[in-house]
Amino acid sequence: MQSGIPEEFIENLNHISNLSITNHQLEQNITEINQELRDNPDGIWVKLNSWATEILEAPTASKEKLPFVFLILQIIFLIGTFVIVPVAQDLIKDKVLHELNLKEKALQRTQKN
Repeated sequence: MQSGIPEEFIENLNHISNLSITNHQLEQNITEINQELRDNPDGIWVKLNSWATEILEAPTASKEKLPFVFLILQIIFLIGTFVIVPVAQDLIKDKVLHELNLKEKALQRTQKN
């Protein structure tokens, strides 16, 4: 029976599901990670700080390298913030209020009977 899923993918899944990690292997890996953290704690902070710097400098870099793309993204963000989000909020609010009104009307009908 063909399911549209490649046989190789199914074989890989079966292989992965048959893998087992012993408690000893897990403890050994955790010990190695802890040892690395103790030996070089500054290395982690250096990496985290470099990622943070890249993220914080991304808008400035994109302004300089791709000003048109940056402008288009800013416009899309503004349209989303001031048009799409309020419309979605209104639709959700109207749906909730409509359902509440239906429940109130049904409750009033049952109380009249």
